[in-house]
Amino acid sequence: MNNYFLTQVNHDELIKIFHLYFGGALYDNTQVIRFKKNDGDVKNEISMNIHYSKNYNIKKIDDSALPVLNKKEIELKIRETLIDNQVLKIARYICFVNQKLEGAFKYKKLFQVLPLAQDSASNNKNHSITTRYWPIILEVEYCASKDFSINIMRMQEKLNSSLRILNAITRYQFNIEQKCKDSIWGYTWDEQGLSKTKVFQPGYLYQDFLAQADYYSDLSKYQDVKYEKVEEYHKWTYQDGGLIKLPQDFEMIIDKIFTLKDKQRKQFDIATTYFHKGVRALSESPSVAFICFVIAIESFIEKKKEICSLCKQDKYSVNQKFRQFLTDYLPNIDLYPEFKKMIYDTRSNLAHGSMAFQMDIKPGQFSALKESHEQSLQMNTYFIMRSLFYNWLNKQLQR
Repeated sequence: MNNYFLTQVNHDELIKIFHLYFGGALYDNTQVIRFKKNDGDVKNEISMNIHYSKNYNIKKIDDSALPVLNKKEIELKIRETLIDNQVLKIARYICFVNQKLEGAFKYKKLFQVLPLAQDSASNNKNHSITTRYWPIILEVEYCASKDFSINIMRMQEKLNSSLRILNAITRYQFNIEQKCKDSIWGYTWDEQGLSKTKVFQPGYLYQDFLAQADYYSDLSKYQDVKYEKVEEYHKWTYQDGGLIKLPQDFEMIIDKIFTLKDKQRKQFDIATTYFHKGVRALSESPSVAFICFVIAIESFIEKKKEICSLCKQDKYSVNQKFRQFLTDYLPNIDLYPEFKKMIYDTRSNLAHGSMAFQMDIKPGQFSALKESHEQSLQMNTYFIMRSLFYNWLNKQLQR
């Protein structure tokens, strides 16, 4: 039985190699994946069974029904694709952020962010265009393979990790793409300033954009992004003044993320994932966005079982732990006890279908009292999440 480099390669990538070789797989509920293929004659069928654990790591590969020649072919494919011929490359993406970027910045060899040249944007001298999201270039370093599908997996992992980090530790909303992928109706202005309706494919393109590079772009051609004092930047009431700024401890904060233990890093990744999804949902559904923000907070909370003294069943006391967590990591929130209680109560009512925000139920119908109250609750929760990320990271490393 061959171990197929189990201890040397990423297991998700290994499964991808098996998919490419066999052309498909059968999944069941016994934590076994069965790969098989034939040339049209069942008698010539070859197969392999992959046994995996509850955390989805491969435990054992049963290739007893696989001819020696096929074993060698698979082994060679793994070596050539996942072990040999690995080269560092730079993947470049056009992303979007909700504030204008005038300077460039980077974090070591993980990523760097560049503003797009002003003349690369589609504009018209007779009409001033305003936008909620500004295009930027995000560059990430990854280890390139000879296989395109493996490269896509690796690039996406680096891209998504960088976006989650940027959303968590800065004050801005970074996204890889605009909301709508399908063609939409819209209108433009001609040289005379007259409007005309057209069908558009949303996206952002400009001439000579390179999606791949051997090296990072030269940052000496760009001005530096502006930095803000730490004690001001991480307040949940901080206002940036319209241009992207970073905290002076920007690099140190990210360093802390990569020193987290496995359990803490899992909590951080789950929290930043829900927070990122909440950011993307803001313009579509305030109710869904709010649920995502509160679940992000809950991701940090220990969920040890307790026994109810009355019914003797398991209980988690999530509400109490939630409020205590806010007190521990955001002490100033105790100045607003009703707000702290309202966050979790609102989340429970939304998640269990007892309510929905006014902007979802009656979009476009302004209700001054109710809608302004919900907007305040949502945006305050959004801003305290950013302070919580920072305070939580600091406390983990003090333990």
